[in-house]
Parts: sequence; C-alpha cells; structure tokens
Amino acid sequence: MKTNIFSAIIAHEDMSNTYLAIAQIPVGESKTFNLRLESLQDLDLTTPLDVCAEVFIPSYKSAVVSFKINGKIKFECDKCLNKFEYPIDINFRANFESSPQTDDDLPIVNNQIEVTEPIRQEIIVNLPMKRICKKTCAGVSESKGD
Repeated sequence: MKTNIFSAIIAHEDMSNTYLAIAQIPVGESKTFNLRLESLQDLDLTTPLDVCAEVFIPSYKSAVVSFKINGKIKFECDKCLNKFEYPIDINFRANFESSPQTDDDLPIVNNQIEVTEPIRQEIIVNLPMKRICKKTCAGVSESKGD
C-alpha cells in the first residue's frame, strides 16, 4: 500500500466546513492530509486543532479515513467556575460511501468528503460529562459565589 503525504490539500472550505478532494487517490492507496481547524461549531477552541486525516480508498465507491486530532478547548469548571484548557487527543475512523448503506456511513459527494462535522461530533462524544479543572478543585470560593 502506497501512502502519500499532503499538507492541507483541501477541495474547498465553505463557511465552517472542510472538504477533502479524493478523486485523485487510486483504489488501494492512501493519502494523508494535514489540516488546522481554527474553529468548530459549539466548541471554544483555545488553539487551532491539528488534524491528520489518512484517507484510504478500498474501492471506487468508498473511503476509510483515520483521524488523529490534537488541540485544546476552553471550558468553565463545573465546581469552581474558573476557565481552564482541556487537551484533545482523539483517534477515530470514519467510513464514507458514495451510496451510504447505514447511518454510520458518511456520504461522498462529487468525489469530496466533508470532514468537519464528523470531527466535531467525535470530539463532543469524547468530552467529559463533568468538566473539572483539576482533581483537587475545591469548588466555588466565598468571593467567587457573590
């Protein structure tokens, strides 16, 4: 299997979505796209997200993308209400099909795949339910609660 590395070969960005052009990747080969996402809907990024997306083409109708995402999100601590940075380090795979058969398959449209939404959703499902700045957080202080 041959792997090519490309820096941000993006078909285009419209509004807040990022599309990867996959038409030039031969069946049985892969390309690696290195992206920096400056913002994502509903997430307060403190640094751009570094995304490595390895796109493998198993057939002319499908693509399997392995994502590696790194960055930081700003949260408010659920206990003390102070702002803090939460590190993001997530790896996941997504399947793209020109004719999606299941709810888990994402569409390939005009030989492009939209990667912003699956990245955003994967980050959200991996966030902690309770957002605590540190294990020893004592909670809201007297002066903070006024």
